Amino acid sequence: MSRGTVAECVTKIRRGNSSPAVYPLLLNGIQRLGDSALAVRLPSAIFSLLAVLVLLGLPRMGLDPNGALLAGAILAVSPSQVRYAQEVREYSLAVLVAAAMIFALAGLLRNGERRAGGTMLAILLLLAPLVQYGLVLFAGAVILVAAAGRPGEGFRNRSLDVLAMLGFLAAGSVLTFVLTLRGQWRVTGAWYLQEWFYGGALTDLAGVLAFVGTRLGRTLAYLTLGEWSAILAIPAAGAVALLGRGTWRSVRGIWLLAPLSLAGVSAAAVLRLYPLGPVRQDLFLAPVIAVAVGLGWAASAGRFRHRWRIPATAAILVLILAAGLVGVLRSNPYREVEDIRTVLTALRSRPAASTVYVYYGARPALRFYGAGGPDFVYGGAHRGDPGAYAREFRELVGPDSREVWIVYSHVHRGEIRRLVDDLRTGWTVEPVVRARGAGLYRATRRPGRTGSTAPGPRWRDRGTPAGTAQPVTRRSRASQASMAASHPSRGARSSARRRRSLRRSSSSAAAMVRASARGSFTGA
Repeated sequence: MSRGTVAECVTKIRRGNSSPAVYPLLLNGIQRLGDSALAVRLPSAIFSLLAVLVLLGLPRMGLDPNGALLAGAILAVSPSQVRYAQEVREYSLAVLVAAAMIFALAGLLRNGERRAGGTMLAILLLLAPLVQYGLVLFAGAVILVAAAGRPGEGFRNRSLDVLAMLGFLAAGSVLTFVLTLRGQWRVTGAWYLQEWFYGGALTDLAGVLAFVGTRLGRTLAYLTLGEWSAILAIPAAGAVALLGRGTWRSVRGIWLLAPLSLAGVSAAAVLRLYPLGPVRQDLFLAPVIAVAVGLGWAASAGRFRHRWRIPATAAILVLILAAGLVGVLRSNPYREVEDIRTVLTALRSRPAASTVYVYYGARPALRFYGAGGPDFVYGGAHRGDPGAYAREFRELVGPDSREVWIVYSHVHRGEIRRLVDDLRTGWTVEPVVRARGAGLYRATRRPGRTGSTAPGPRWRDRGTPAGTAQPVTRRSRASQASMAASHPSRGARSSARRRRSLRRSSSSAAAMVRASARGSFTGA
């Protein structure tokens, strides 16, 4: 998606991708300098690291240093953040933009940093729709907090600020719609996201609440410490105390940004506009959840006496790091999600005359690693007709191909298994490599097959034991005569064999007669 000219890149994003334009265009510029795996993955790692540093810098905007430290620790050891800091996707950049918006909002709510925070926030609001569509929901929560978090200012000034922020957000939204979104409405129907949209009636209040409650729990676990996220419920008392004694400008406004953001995404999921669940599309919520939890933990530690606050904070930090480490070790986010390189290594050992069939999910990976050639054929997506893959396979490889290597990755709902099962009627299919999220099959055409499903020479009549001569009938003689007529050389060879057999039979009979006569004379 990110190769070619800028105009070609934007066109490909609009037609075949689900992301806005900023990140692919950034990759387009990076690949002009280098297109190795390290070169294109490095920006995601840098964005993720910068997001942690932004949270650690929140004390400059008046937030509790201990809360900022704990928030940065939660974001740094979250398994989902570790995973997507290594992938060539826009989610790490979205996390960085969300963290920067929190930083700018804190500056806007603080008297001394109002101008700088407002300017920075305006730029980020313009950029947000161009980075990830979900950031629009987060930006709406930011605008609400910015409007309500300055009660000391007049209604007129706050109204003008809100209108200005809405104007920047609207400008970015219109720009992203023109560039990409107008061709990407299908993204809400992605099969793997269906369970994260509400499917019931809006009038069913119990169903709506059940959906939101179950999805929120899994979302919070995914965005923080995974299975160990239950420990994050501990700072609830501290959060209540925080609301009671904090001020809107430096504390409570930032903390309330989390429930407002979650409420916005939940409403969008109920209306089937945006998913809510443990999916990468919701990763932009991770910084605000980390900040809210960090501030709650810090408020809980602050209820101790002064000399015990630092040890309490250190103990909480150790607990967070340990829980994050356990989560990272269990989920192993450093693994290859789709180990296509092992498949490509095995593919190099194939015979030169063989054909390579590439499942459509593996096509981007092969293009990235430069694998291809005249003997490669590429399948299409037939998600509405699983049986079409086998028909397409036979058409692409042709009747003369005797050996075909099938490369697959990023498989949609068992389509490769269906393809392999359908091919077994005419091919011998065996696995060569089964890697994580990818694999390689070798399909060899059975003797006598030409791509159809008709039985070949390996089939015989099960009613006749092997080695038993079948009786010659009138029909079989007629068949032999017909074969001889259609194949003169074959008929001539058959006739010659029959004559030689008759001569051997005659000579054997004569020998037996002579032996009998000799025995009768000598034995008399």
